[in-house]
Parts: sequence; structure tokens; C-alpha cells
Amino acid sequence: MKRLRAAQREVVNAAIGALQGAMVEAVETLRRNLSCGNAFAENTAAKSILEMSMKAVELESYGERIARLEELFAQKEGQRQWR
Repeated sequence: MKRLRAAQREVVNAAIGALQGAMVEAVETLRRNLSCGNAFAENTAAKSILEMSMKAVELESYGERIARLEELFAQKEGQRQWR
């Protein structure tokens, strides 16, 4: 069972790597579509860029908050060891 899970993780990690590799091209495509002359495509590209940008900001904020909580938790754990 451990080998199966390891193989599954490897496949998922490879897929994630492939997706990350295509991100730059996807952004370039969206940017091109911002001024392609097709109003629907331009609006869709703009909406996608705005939504993804907001999500990125949100995720960054969560990451900072989690890091701070982990820091506080570690401090509390350190205080408990000395009691």
C-alpha cells in the first residue's frame, strides 16, 4: 500500500509540475486576449486575470497568517516546556 501511495504522489507531483510549467504561457495567452479585438475574449481574459490576482493575494495573506500562528504556537510550546 505504501508503494501505491508513493506512486500516486509521484504522478500528482509530475502533473503539478507540468501545470506550473504551463502557467507562464497561460498568462501570456490571457494578456494577448486582453487586446485581441473580440470583446467577449477580452472581457473573459480581464476577468480571469483579476480573479486569479485576487486569489493570489488572498493565498499570500493566508500563508502569512499561518506562519504567524505557527510562530505563536511554537512560542507557547516553548513556554510550556519551561513550566
